[in-house]
Amino acid sequence: MPGDPTQFRWGRFFSRAKVLLRWVVVATAQTPLKHFYQWVYRAHVRCVVWVAKGFAATACVYSTRSVGKEDIAFGVSDVDMVVIGEWPEEEQIRLMRKLGTLAALSPLYDSGLWQQVHNQTSFRNLWETDYFFQSRFDEGHRQWKLEYGTDIAASLPAVPEERRGGCYYMEVRSWWLHFIASTFGEGPTAQDPVFRNSIAYKSVTEILEIDHLLNGGTPAASRQDALRGSISRALGPDRDSLERLERSARKNHRAFPGDVQDESLRLLLPALNQIHSKLIKLPSFASVGEFTVDADPEEVLRAPESIAYAQGLVHRLATHWPAYRAAYLVPSASCFAMDSLLLLIELNSAATLPSIHELREICALHSRSRAESPQPIALYLLLPSGAVQLEFVNFTEMWRVLLFPPSSPDVFTLIKRQEFAIDGVPFESNVTPVWSRFAYDVALEEVSVRRSVLSRVTPDVFPSPIEILRNVWRHLQLEALLRTADRGSALAPLSPAAVRRQLAALGLSNDRLLLALEEAYRSELQGRTSNVRALIPEIVDYLKTFS
Repeated sequence: MPGDPTQFRWGRFFSRAKVLLRWVVVATAQTPLKHFYQWVYRAHVRCVVWVAKGFAATACVYSTRSVGKEDIAFGVSDVDMVVIGEWPEEEQIRLMRKLGTLAALSPLYDSGLWQQVHNQTSFRNLWETDYFFQSRFDEGHRQWKLEYGTDIAASLPAVPEERRGGCYYMEVRSWWLHFIASTFGEGPTAQDPVFRNSIAYKSVTEILEIDHLLNGGTPAASRQDALRGSISRALGPDRDSLERLERSARKNHRAFPGDVQDESLRLLLPALNQIHSKLIKLPSFASVGEFTVDADPEEVLRAPESIAYAQGLVHRLATHWPAYRAAYLVPSASCFAMDSLLLLIELNSAATLPSIHELREICALHSRSRAESPQPIALYLLLPSGAVQLEFVNFTEMWRVLLFPPSSPDVFTLIKRQEFAIDGVPFESNVTPVWSRFAYDVALEEVSVRRSVLSRVTPDVFPSPIEILRNVWRHLQLEALLRTADRGSALAPLSPAAVRRQLAALGLSNDRLLLALEEAYRSELQGRTSNVRALIPEIVDYLKTFS
């Protein structure tokens, strides 16, 4: 999809010009030019409506988020829109391409504008099955502005109480992901001070607002009102930081007196810890059955080189962080690939948290030296009630940037075992990991997507043999996990051998194929080529038996 101006001739120059134009708008947003900018924003909205109306099956168009609430920070706020209709697939793709082109040409459109084009059936299906979209679509009742057509969002029912906690959690995950992308990542949101200030402001305001809602508070009418509410409830240094965020917002985020990301981190980490402790009491995270893991340390995909790399990284930070207590290296069903690992750094809750400079240093070191590990390793801080990811990987991995016992029970089961502690003692917690409704729904959502695309799988779909193997084993892992969950006792298989055992117990095994795939997986991780592409027709036929 065309969402990047660099696809066009002179694209790089145009991209830099967009950044300069943003700065000009930000700097002059509080002059009489603000009336012109308001017209420009409305013109952008009308342009999307004009394009969407060119397709006969378009049912409605909304402006959302800050534009829908008319809470716009000129030059900072994106133009976010949602388009719903009943087009044939080819027509929908054409509309998405046209909106993607608009996003590439103007710095005001959200770069994911083309992704917010929904067929009416998929719109309803996303609301029913996806916690993140359910949260965003529910927001439509209160904050979306209908720009054209019939108000379809108004016809959605209220979010069921058993799913509301999961919706809150996905919103928190989304804002934490944006914060770490700006704080520990690269690119414009990390380098441009306006983005650093505005993203910190948005992340703090939105996450503290969800903490307030979990305490029984009522939703704020705007982001400004939410921040004022947080200021009224805060004390001491926290109140001072929030007031500085408010003053920075009044100046269109051009400046912040101090390190905005350091102060925001000091606000967010305790808030995330509190949110985890409150979410655990909601129906979304209540136990819906027994839960165990099958994770033999000799079978899980933890290469000696990966363990050595993690131990070296931990040794470095343990000598510099007074708050350091222990470290754990675990696989998890929370990851897309069975060979992906999570490195959790446990902190002493009584000690001072590492500074943002220390956190950036360890993230930068990890980024520079991650090639020493043959496996992907994600870096987390382990707090008393949950874990928060530090390094930014990409925006498609929102589901795993925050973890706590009911969302990732396998992680919090393994870190209590000495064989998965690479330094220090096993994790101690009074919270028992449980198989929750949220964990089940997220796994079901992913496997449903995987089942739906099987008919389109061809040898050229995957860029490399290792990606084929990662996707196949991930699919099988989810199928085995959900089938045991449906029988009342979820068993998370965290290695290829564990998946084979579980499928055999379920009467769904194909030992010859699975043994060949397991050998191919280990070979690829060790740098040896495999013939997995030749197995694709057989793999697809086998996976289809699960559907």
